[in-house]
Amino acid sequence: QTPTQRELVRNITETARNQSAAARQWVLGYMGSEWLRSHLDPSLRGYTDAQLLEMFTWEMDHLDIIHNAPVSVLDAEAGVGDDTIMNVTLSNGYLQNPCQRYVFGGPEPRFHVNFYAVFPYHRYFGLPPFSRNWTLSESNECLLFNANNLGKGSYGNVAFGGVTYALNRR
Repeated sequence: QTPTQRELVRNITETARNQSAAARQWVLGYMGSEWLRSHLDPSLRGYTDAQLLEMFTWEMDHLDIIHNAPVSVLDAEAGVGDDTIMNVTLSNGYLQNPCQRYVFGGPEPRFHVNFYAVFPYHRYFGLPPFSRNWTLSESNECLLFNANNLGKGSYGNVAFGGVTYALNRR
């Protein structure tokens, strides 16, 4: 994690903590809404709004963080194709972000890098804007899109590739 990313995460965490506290009453009301209750698994319908929120909060804090990527070149071409194929990732020993792949010489279409660097990194998070002349150090400021497995699936979002990496949250 770079110093810029560390500060960004600190700001996001602080803002989220403040907004979460302020939104608690709205979320509790949503947990009790007729619409949400009608979509719950029958095993969950007996819980109070506060119990459902407590369970949801626990899961968000404990679920694996996952990242999907293509298994092969064919998998990359069939899906979103914005990630390194599995044998390259295993050889490198880490997941490259799209900006790093661009600086290393690809194959990373400039569209992907511009998308990642402008939306959401630059526009929403305040990270440096895309440059055709980025250094490797500057490309490290890009982030990876990751997810949690709230849906409890046995795999992640296969549109991004057939391999799901479970990332260590600690």
